[in-house]
Amino acid sequence: MREGSLQQRFWARMPGRSISTTTISFVHAMADLAITEAELKAIEIPVEVIVGDQDPIQKQYVEPLKELRSDWNVVQIADAGHLTCVFKPEFRDAVVSWIDSNSK
Repeated sequence: MREGSLQQRFWARMPGRSISTTTISFVHAMADLAITEAELKAIEIPVEVIVGDQDPIQKQYVEPLKELRSDWNVVQIADAGHLTCVFKPEFRDAVVSWIDSNSK
């Protein structure tokens, strides 16, 4: 998520009256994951983005990443959403393939 973005402000301001203190800390810490475009471009390690083809975050997060980091491969898992993606065998296969191709 981009530094200063609507998503960052959303996580920083997330109300927490009805959830536990631990959950509140985690939710607000999500805002700390925001990075600048310069920080994103400075990442030098190999990265592969794995996303479900039905994941609603694609437009907000994956598409901007593809524009800024065309060197990062994006793997779409068929018939998968945001959370269901990780339960698909194709997710595991993509992770194993990435590890194999980036191991020294």
